[in-house]
Amino acid sequence: MKPVSVLGLSVGALVLPALLQQAPKPAPVAPVGAPAPQVVQTISRLPFLIDSPGRYVLGGGLTASPKPPRGAEAGIVIRADHVDLDLGGYALVGAEGSTTGIVAVLPEKRDTLYDVSIHDGSLLQWSGSGVDLSVVQGARLEDVHASGTGAPKVASSGLRVGTAAVVHGCTAIGNVGAGIVAGSASVVSDCLSDRNGLEGFALAGQTTARQCSATRNGHAGFLLDGGLCTLSDCSATGNGSDGIQGQETASLRGCTASGNNGSGISVGTGASVRGCVASSNRGAGVALSGGLCRVEDNHLVLNGGSALESTGGGNAVVRNTLSARDVAPSLLSASAPGGVFVGDPSALHLSIAGLGSFRGPLKTLDENALQKDGGPLEPWANIVVD
Repeated sequence: MKPVSVLGLSVGALVLPALLQQAPKPAPVAPVGAPAPQVVQTISRLPFLIDSPGRYVLGGGLTASPKPPRGAEAGIVIRADHVDLDLGGYALVGAEGSTTGIVAVLPEKRDTLYDVSIHDGSLLQWSGSGVDLSVVQGARLEDVHASGTGAPKVASSGLRVGTAAVVHGCTAIGNVGAGIVAGSASVVSDCLSDRNGLEGFALAGQTTARQCSATRNGHAGFLLDGGLCTLSDCSATGNGSDGIQGQETASLRGCTASGNNGSGISVGTGASVRGCVASSNRGAGVALSGGLCRVEDNHLVLNGGSALESTGGGNAVVRNTLSARDVAPSLLSASAPGGVFVGDPSALHLSIAGLGSFRGPLKTLDENALQKDGGPLEPWANIVVD
């Protein structure tokens, strides 16, 4: 309906300003990203219970009481979501009768905790784990060090987190059990695990690790305990069994495995190993426990076993460099090879493209066949150097 004109002014023009004057003013809006007020609580004694969300700061280095009257105790127990624990660069030190340095425990009728962060400090000489956040989803550990944890017949890990965790810049040295243990779908980066009694890193399926180092651990340097794990730019040196021990569909790129007591790299069906170095291992350079793998552009030399071993077929084995002593009598030691090396009278011994095209018994190829099917200009050829 059109507004009615009164003395040259519309009714709408008269009423609208009045309505605007009567309308309530909107409440002021807080700046985007402004943090909610948070109380910081200082921890100055052990044991200590965290049972509400918030930020907690260690007031100084703390040591557990030896032989506590109430029996074995953890240092700090977390029973709440949304906890940020700042160790302030200090250490929590265990004692006789202590259990875990920092542990998350489920409240009644809960099956998971969420959003727990611990950073910047050390856990030393606890009879259990240094940190155990296995019941937390989305935990974060940053710049946390665990050393000397565990006890005889108590193979607790140095640092343990649950699913979808982030572990960055942490170290685990000289613990009785595994160094760093992460649940599925986690990310572990820039961490070191040295001289632990079991694995350096024990990583559940779908976990990614990058730029991590595992040295001188009692078992494998990296145990990828599930499928779809990814390792990039990691190194495993001087470990008690395999340097890197993966399962099916593992993906390794740019990793180094040297001087390990087992194979340098051991992976399962459907794995990918690219751009890696495996040298001076007691076992094979790369061991495939299944077929359908891709092994490409690797440097596999001076290993005690074969350069490459496989128990399955259909593998793509291309553009690898191997030392001659690791190869004889063939590249693959199993009955269903995915690639074959053949002799060449020249200084370099070149194979045909290792694309898994061979089935059944190996055949001897003469020089003409070698030149035709995979000669010196073959871009996919593997190379064996004397």
